[in-house]
Amino acid sequence: MTILYGGHSGNSSFIARETQKFFQKKKLEPRVVSMAKYDFAQLADEQHLVIIVSTHGEGEPPEEARRFYQYLHSGEAPRLEGVSFTVCALGDSRYAYFCQAGKDIDLRLESLGAERFYKRIDCDVAYHRPVSKWVSGVANAFQPNTEKQLLADLSEDNHYASSPAILHRVYPLNPESDSAIYHVELELGAPDFSYRPGDSVRMLPENPVELVGHVLDLLGTSADIQVFFEEQVLLLKEVLLKQVELTSLSRGVLRRYWELCRHAGLEALLADADLLKSYLEGRDVGDLLADFPFQGEPEQLLPVLRKIQPRLYSVAGSMATDPGKLHLTVKQVLFDWQERKRLGACSNFLTQQLKPGANISVELVPNENFRLSEQADVPVIMIAAGTGIAPFRAFMEERAWQHPQSRNWLFFGEKKSDRDFLYREDWERWKANGVLSRITLAFSRDQEEKVYVQHRLREQAQRLGEWLQDGAHVYVCGSVAMGQEVTEVIEEVMELVNSQSPEENRLSLDLLREAGRWHVDVY
Repeated sequence: MTILYGGHSGNSSFIARETQKFFQKKKLEPRVVSMAKYDFAQLADEQHLVIIVSTHGEGEPPEEARRFYQYLHSGEAPRLEGVSFTVCALGDSRYAYFCQAGKDIDLRLESLGAERFYKRIDCDVAYHRPVSKWVSGVANAFQPNTEKQLLADLSEDNHYASSPAILHRVYPLNPESDSAIYHVELELGAPDFSYRPGDSVRMLPENPVELVGHVLDLLGTSADIQVFFEEQVLLLKEVLLKQVELTSLSRGVLRRYWELCRHAGLEALLADADLLKSYLEGRDVGDLLADFPFQGEPEQLLPVLRKIQPRLYSVAGSMATDPGKLHLTVKQVLFDWQERKRLGACSNFLTQQLKPGANISVELVPNENFRLSEQADVPVIMIAAGTGIAPFRAFMEERAWQHPQSRNWLFFGEKKSDRDFLYREDWERWKANGVLSRITLAFSRDQEEKVYVQHRLREQAQRLGEWLQDGAHVYVCGSVAMGQEVTEVIEEVMELVNSQSPEENRLSLDLLREAGRWHVDVY
């Protein structure tokens, strides 16, 4: 048996390892392989495949799974008669293409002749319980005649290294801008907690106090009533503040709410995919209760809501230069809509609700696919927009400390140069002392015609090609849309390089991926 995984936040690899451990209890030894490192030549010879894959963006496979996904859907994929499989699809029901990458792989394996030995599971963000049942079912289906049917238990807190932390300081990086971005520094409390540039951390936020108050008003109840929630007796305000997701909605929440209250208007909304997608964008639990009033007891409503989910942030500093500290770059989500201020849960929590000296817990989410090359002679090309600059600040601190003579090139895009050049002093210092070889900037609002990083990449195509021929690694960080556009431009650059190079020096994005030189972290 081979367990293949592909994800972004570490959940797929965690599930893969836990599945392996559970099979080992049954005296079986499956191997675990990242899709990014899987040898396609082995596919036709597999006997049993367990696939664990997340979905990213608009139904896309995550970067770790992209090569495998594309190969499977290409004309090169072999017939797979004699191969049995099962799929665990991970996703987020807030998005239209829920678990789409897993669904696509599941159907494609079947079309290639493989036989499903256990049904696919589609998991929302709170995946631990359903995946535990799935792992148990997979193992017992695979080996049904054992005397004792074991049950898997994937605990929510057994796969991330964690550390207590104290909020040290918070300050705005662009105080004059209309889109506030903050630098956040935390002091780590666990001496053995360590991260590397390219990693992320995750933390549980608290909901905005204003939104909690609004929900309480709509429920027409006191904040201090006691409710029974997840086998505990708690104050309602504490549950709304810390336990359930209020700042966003999902299809699952709306469906469960309709089953509870049977609003005809909500039933019609759920039946229209386009209307539903539009409704989910930007709305929160306050909107749901205002549009479809709830008449029951608050305790009945709570199981309908999703558990509050951790938020991920790329680390924006290096432990080599600031040991014991954790640096983050946080964009505050804040806008007015339908006569009410909307706030992001974690961005508001970190930059507004928490005060210096407050305690918080952070968990490490390693990102092995976004690692900085440790070789001094490997050129590094960093492409970022907005808060995507965060990991590259960490990269440069590491390069300045470890390889000050290395070649490094930053492409960065934001709105206005006088307000939104994030960490300007750092970048200017690195450029002045030679650690940063080149810096190419794109400020979209500085001129009448908008200019983005992808435009600058096209302008620098010839020199980019030279760096790529020299073995450069390319790193992209920013929004999903930005990542897609950058990918298209880099492919154009490859075509230009190929038209000017001998056949043996031809480059392609697939070759970069296979060589581990293409790294994408988009959100």
